[in-house]
Amino acid sequence: MNRVSEWGIALLLGVASATGCRTDTSPRAESPIVDNYTIALDSKEKALAEHDEEVRRSGLEQALKQFQNAREYGIKPLDSLLQEADIYSVLGDPIKALELADKVIEKDPAAIAYFVKGRIENRHGYFAYAVGSLTKSLELEERPETRWERSNSYLKLSVTLNRIIPEKVEKAIEDLNKYIELRPEEPDGYLLKAGAQCLLSKVKSGKPHDEEAYKTLRSAFELIHKGKKIQREVFKNNIHNLEIEYRMMTPEYEPKKEEPKEVPKKKQREY
Repeated sequence: MNRVSEWGIALLLGVASATGCRTDTSPRAESPIVDNYTIALDSKEKALAEHDEEVRRSGLEQALKQFQNAREYGIKPLDSLLQEADIYSVLGDPIKALELADKVIEKDPAAIAYFVKGRIENRHGYFAYAVGSLTKSLELEERPETRWERSNSYLKLSVTLNRIIPEKVEKAIEDLNKYIELRPEEPDGYLLKAGAQCLLSKVKSGKPHDEEAYKTLRSAFELIHKGKKIQREVFKNNIHNLEIEYRMMTPEYEPKKEEPKEVPKKKQREY
C-alpha cells in the first residue's frame, strides 16, 4: 500500500470525536443563579485541554461534582445531566454515560440530547447505534457538529475486517459536503473529505487518490494559507505530512504548463 492510501486510512481511523466540544448550545449565563453551571462548564473545558492524564482526570472529576451540585440546586438540571453523561464517557464509563443520556431524552427528546448520546456511542465504538442517534438529532435540528459526528460514524463503519465498504464512505462524504456548506471557511471538513475520497478511489479504481480528492485537499490548503485555523488536534498534529502528500499529488493533477517557445524572427532579405 503506498503512502497516500496509508494516509487516507490512518486519517479516518485516527479521527476522534471532539471530546472538548461544548454539549450546551445555550449562551453562557450572566445571571448569578446559573453561575455554578458556568463554573462547572469552564472546569470541564480546562480539564479537557490538559495533556497530563492525571491532571485531566482530576479536573474532569471536579467538574463532574460541580455539575451534580448545580443539578441538586435546580440549576439547568437537564443540561447538567448531559454534561455529566459526557464526562462519564470521557472517563471511560459508557454504561453510566448512556444511562444519563437516556434519562435526559426521556424527559426532553431534544436534538442536543441525541447528539450527546451519539457522540458517546461513537467514542466507545457503537458506531451503528451512533448513526441512529445522530440521525434523530438531525431530524430535529441541522447542526454542523452533528454532521461531523455522523460522518465519523460512517467512516468507522466503512473500514472493517480489512475491507472498505464504499457505500458507508459515500454516506460520510454526503455529511461532510453538508458540513462544508455550513462551515465553508474551516479546513477540517475539506481535510477529512479528502481522506474519505482517497479511500473511495482505492476501492473503485485501485488508485490511492483521484482528481476529486486532490481538489478537496487543495481547497483545504488554500484556506490554511489564508490563515484559517484548523480546529481538531488530529489534523494539527499531522498537517506537515498532509502538506507533503498534497505537494506530491500536485504535479499529477496540475502539471506545469510549458512556456511557449519564442519563434525566431525571420531575417529580412537584404537587397
